[in-house]
Formats: sequence, structure tokens, C-alpha cells
Amino acid sequence: MKSFNHLLYCRQFFLTNKEIRDLPHFHLHTVNDFRLYRHPALTFTRRQKGNKSLVLLGSLFDYTADFLSNGDILDRLIRYDCFEDVLAASYRYAGRFALIHQQGDEIRIFHDCASKRKVYYYFGKKYFCLGSQPRLIARYFQAKTTRDEDKKAFYEHQPMLGPARVNLLGTTRYDSIKGLLPNHYLDLKSRTPVRFFPSEKLPTVSLQEGIQRVSEVLKGYMENFSHRHRLMMAVTAGNDSRLLMAASRSIHDKVYYYVHRFPGMEEDHQDIRIPGKIFAHVGGRFHVLTFPRGVDRNFREIYFRNSEFACEANLPAIYHSFYRKHRDKLNIPTTLSDVTRNFFTAYRKPVTPGLLARILGYKQLPFVVENYGRWLEQVVPFADKYGYSVLDLFNWEERYGNWGTYWQRDKDLAQEEMGPFNSRLLLTLMLGVPSRYRDVHTNAFHRMLIRHMWPDLLRQPFNPNWKKQMSYTLKRMHLYWPVRKLIRGW
Repeated sequence: MKSFNHLLYCRQFFLTNKEIRDLPHFHLHTVNDFRLYRHPALTFTRRQKGNKSLVLLGSLFDYTADFLSNGDILDRLIRYDCFEDVLAASYRYAGRFALIHQQGDEIRIFHDCASKRKVYYYFGKKYFCLGSQPRLIARYFQAKTTRDEDKKAFYEHQPMLGPARVNLLGTTRYDSIKGLLPNHYLDLKSRTPVRFFPSEKLPTVSLQEGIQRVSEVLKGYMENFSHRHRLMMAVTAGNDSRLLMAASRSIHDKVYYYVHRFPGMEEDHQDIRIPGKIFAHVGGRFHVLTFPRGVDRNFREIYFRNSEFACEANLPAIYHSFYRKHRDKLNIPTTLSDVTRNFFTAYRKPVTPGLLARILGYKQLPFVVENYGRWLEQVVPFADKYGYSVLDLFNWEERYGNWGTYWQRDKDLAQEEMGPFNSRLLLTLMLGVPSRYRDVHTNAFHRMLIRHMWPDLLRQPFNPNWKKQMSYTLKRMHLYWPVRKLIRGW
């Protein structure tokens, strides 16, 4: 039977003041007097200048034709005198990363836009640890699962969207281990997470400017991904994947386009049929990937050891498609695009902790409502001051910061992935376009972007089902809100 021990804690890391001796396959580095342990599959780049150093765990990508490497980007970032300037300068880059900034005895860490590269932290009386999985931290620092009954009710009987189980905001099953939310950094000296975004007014972006600038940035990211990696990208009947396909036009001959045929999907399923028609018209190969249910038992064991909430439903596709056949490719997901499509702004009620819980299907669990209340108290002043929608930030930081990252969390032992929407520059540009063009049902702005970059992709319909068509028709007739209130009560 094949051994998969080299995949144990694949692409994970932790920074600590404690010596760890039983992970011989991990690489050891130092940051000041602390030990940084990382799995060899996790990309590592370091730059030093005087009393400053930057340590990049993962990858950053610019959108210009300079095709900068991770080292090139760190060379630019380390020129800035203070941490706040490094933060601001990082907004232009996409990727999946954690960046450690050390200056003298001060160390701060932040991660990518959607926290795809997770950072969890533990501060005990003697030891501290930053790491990419709560389970790994708990193992070496004897953290115990919570005894709080309300918290246990959430984590042990968690209602959720689909089969995935995830954390809530910055909490974990362990009271002593916290998660770093998107748009925050962690200061090791004060042991405190600090919100750093938003910090400027949301720009006003005209429709035409938005089409030009967003197209430029999207295409630039895709070309930079292709410059460093072999790419694969799912194409379905949906809006987001069609937009990314349009952005990949200049490199389409270098991209492996595919869709998974999951159990229960017939050959004429819209996510197979519609992309097939698109590729028949524009040319190129489209791959429908199938896979058996059985998985090597040793791989299965490592899979469930690596992640706190590893999802059984994801395992066959991860093993057969991503690990066995395509582990040398970079997968390009569409995640985070929904943040720019007024995904939750359809809810025309005052934003309360109870409403946020209801939006995500958590009903009125006390632990959920209490934590959402604290989050609202903290975020509302920033949203009001800088012109952001609270619901957009909730979608960004809670839905995508947790639920939106679980797939990559599970597949880290098989393959790396990162997408162009994981960029504060890109999200800010898109959110700056008037919201009437960014409706989740009509998708006007997204389709204008597709028309600008690859108009032939508009020949086939998007997600043709009666619910979406009904929503679109009711909105055109200005009847959506009355009908919705009648059916849902809100």
C-alpha cells in the first residue's frame, strides 16, 4: 500500500517559540528568535533589508506585463519604511498567502484578501503559536475543545450550506485558538488582531471606467498566473466562470478547461451541456471529469488528519482528479466574485445579528447571534465612514472568509489554487461601480465585462432555470420585492 506521509499537514505552517521535533519533513526557518516550520510544498520567499524582513508563505501576483516573481514583489514591498505602507502597497496583488512583517522586535502578520491562506493563533502563558490549522496548533499546545454549551451546540450540530462544516467568524472549537479574519492583521507584541481595511473611501467608478479597468486587471492576473504555472479552470453554466473564461482569452490555448461530473449529474446537465456548446463555437477542448467513489485508505487517513472539518463529499474528486491527474497544475477558482454582486443586499431589513444568522441559515443560535452582534459593533463605524455596505463586508469576511475557503482547505494535500478575485484592488474597483449594475440576478456588469473581453461567450444562456428567470422577470417588472416579502416574510 502506497504511503502518503509526505502529505501530512501539506502546505501548512506554524510560527512559535516552542521547539517541535516530530515533523522531520517540515523545513525550519527563524524569524527573530522564533521558529517557523513549514511543509515543503508551501512556497517560501524571504527578503531582508537592515532591521526589516518580509517572509512570504504562498504566492503574490501582479497584473502588469512585467511578470514579477514573488521575490520581485517582496523587493518592492520591503522598500517601504513602515508596516502600514506595506499593507497599502499589497492591495494591488492577487494570490494566496500569509505575509510576516518583522521590523526590529515587532512582528505582524496578515493574509490574502479572503484569508485563503489561513492564520490561526494561540497565546499561552509560556508558548505562542501562529498556524494554518487549529488542529495542528491544538496537537502541539494541548488546546482543549470548548466546554461552553452554546458554542458546542454550534460546532457539534452545525447547520450549514451543503455538506461543509466551518468556523464562525474568528472562533474555533477551541476557546484558546482564534482565527484571523479577512481585512485584519495580527500584532504579536500586543497579541491583538487589528482591522486595517477599509481605511479609505470606496471610490466612485463609472460603468465605462469599471469595464476598462476591471478587464485590464482580470486579464493581467490571468496572464501572470499562466506565466508561472500550468492552469486549469472549471467552466459551468454560471456567470462567474464565464467571466473568468473571458479574462483568459489571451491564454486560452494554455488553460485546461473542465467541469466535474458529480454523482447525480446527467450527461445533459446544464453545467456540461452549455459549456460544451460554448467550446464547440469558440474552439478549444473542454474536459468532463468523472471519478470513482473509492479512495486509497492511506490517502483518506492523511486527508482527515490534515483538516479540522475535512469534508467526505469532496474526497473522491480531490483524490482522483486533483491529486492523481492534475497536482502539477494551478487551479483557478471563481470564489469571491459574489462579494461584488450585491449577494446579500437583497435583504431590505435593518441589519441585525438575528438577520445575519438567518441569512446564513443559522436560525437564532445564541452563539451565532452573540458573535454576529460583536462583529456588527466593530464593523459598522468603518462601513459608515468609508462608504461600504455592511452586507458586502459580511459576505466577504464571514461567508467567504469561512465557507468560501473550505474547498481549498480540504484539497491542500492535492493541489494549490488561487484566483484573481482574491485582490483588494479588484474588489474595490468592482464595488465602486454603481450597485444597480451589480445585481446578483441580472448580472449586468459581469456580462458587460464578458462582452468587452470575449463577446462570443454570451451566445449561450446563463444558469437557465425557472427560479433565476422568475427573479429576473420580477425585477424587470418592479415586482420582486413585494413578491419576495409575500413568500419569505422579509
